[in-house]
Amino acid sequence: MVMSEQENVMELKKDQIDKAIAMGVPISITTYTLPANTQKYIESTISYFLEKLNQGAIKDYVLFCVNELVVNAKKANTKRILFEEHKLDIFSMTDYEKGMKIFKKEMLSNLEHYLDLQKKAGLYIKIFIQKLGTDVKIEVRNNSKMTPEEIKRVGQKLSAANKYSDLNEAMPEIMDDTEGAGLGLAIMLFMLKKIGVDTKTYKIGVLEDETVCRVIIPFDCQYKGQFKSLTKTIVDYIDTVPQFPEKILQIQNLINDPKSDIPEIAKHISDDVGLTADLLKFVNSASFGLKTKCISIEEAVKLVGLRGIQNLLYSLGTVETVSDPKSKEEQKKIWEHSYKVAYFAHNLAKNFKMRSIIDDAYVCGLLHDLGKIVFTGLQEKIFSKLMELQTEKKIPKSVIDTVTSDIQHPEIGATLTEKWSFPPQITATIRYQNNLEMVPKEYLEITAVVALANFMVYYSIGLVDFSQIHKGLLKMFKLQDEKAFKKICTNLANGFEQD
Repeated sequence: MVMSEQENVMELKKDQIDKAIAMGVPISITTYTLPANTQKYIESTISYFLEKLNQGAIKDYVLFCVNELVVNAKKANTKRILFEEHKLDIFSMTDYEKGMKIFKKEMLSNLEHYLDLQKKAGLYIKIFIQKLGTDVKIEVRNNSKMTPEEIKRVGQKLSAANKYSDLNEAMPEIMDDTEGAGLGLAIMLFMLKKIGVDTKTYKIGVLEDETVCRVIIPFDCQYKGQFKSLTKTIVDYIDTVPQFPEKILQIQNLINDPKSDIPEIAKHISDDVGLTADLLKFVNSASFGLKTKCISIEEAVKLVGLRGIQNLLYSLGTVETVSDPKSKEEQKKIWEHSYKVAYFAHNLAKNFKMRSIIDDAYVCGLLHDLGKIVFTGLQEKIFSKLMELQTEKKIPKSVIDTVTSDIQHPEIGATLTEKWSFPPQITATIRYQNNLEMVPKEYLEITAVVALANFMVYYSIGLVDFSQIHKGLLKMFKLQDEKAFKKICTNLANGFEQD
């Protein structure tokens, strides 16, 4: 969800907030001058966001943090414009001290003039708020780079906040005659400490041409305990999912047997009509670019390779095992999305010459939403069990609703693949697709390509804005330019429709 004050659309977009929570993407708001109506919009958006997560207990803390970071970003942009108008170099210590004296005076008498100039100059403030597991991530960006002197002063305030347990004790170090008291930042840091948040979760720095402030606030402790109990109940229910199909396990064992050969493997595949049809369909798709249609199973096995056959078996076996007639339509929508992500992921890996993951990109993309598919098939049993737990532990119904509306699908899917002894790269992709910072290094490439493919699919149908996509992910693929990103999305979407 993205809102810009240029659009003059200030109505609360509840449906877009709901989608952002469900998709695990940040809510993004852009402002240039932070007028009163935008401030109210930010507050109502965050309030609704936290209400949907049953996190009213931390609302005041989150709103205070956002307000403090946004106001600081606005001041930073105004400061840049003032320095430019007075022909002062903000990176020069002499000019900096001179400019700050003018800044303090002009902010009282001529603020509107500078706000108008900073809007014309395109100096923005972008606010991002996102649910990460049982945490709320707040990020504020503005396109005025901090100077070394500013970084130093902020560092001193952070150091004082970490050193002292009481705000009054820290005041002598926090007070700053040049910048002003800096009390807002200090109060925010001490407030976070008071509610048990490690102040190290607050980060500020320069990333390319932006100043980025980030803070992570954990959910209310009582809720986290209830959430953990409910999630465990759901994960335990994975034991009710059937084992992997025996016929597919037999072919898997044959592939892993060094004594077996391709003709023998091809014969076993030929004995299964469904598997034969899917293999030929796969090998004759646009991904292989064959000039002549392949109709031989043995030739198809050679073209796909043993690893490719294994991945195909994982895909087909999963579809067969978790399909549920009662949830047919809902599962169909998820599978349609997953097939598209798989196509995008495979072609991204191929186009970016990521040779080590090309063979796995398709299956990892196809199974990335496995947890959602399993959940749709077990909903009735899960809801029944959760109602029992609610009564037993006196958990508020609002918590049940929150958990079931945005369940930990990645953990469910990852746990199931572990039960079925799938390759670790499939499990890692499912588990960490929405949390790239936590993915083990050896699975970063495959997880990143699937995460990018997922974003691209959502972007191509208008559900995600470019600004909501993980900056580090875009940088990894050198796709920081939206035009280049959009072109690849369009080409892949067209290719998928033709395939």
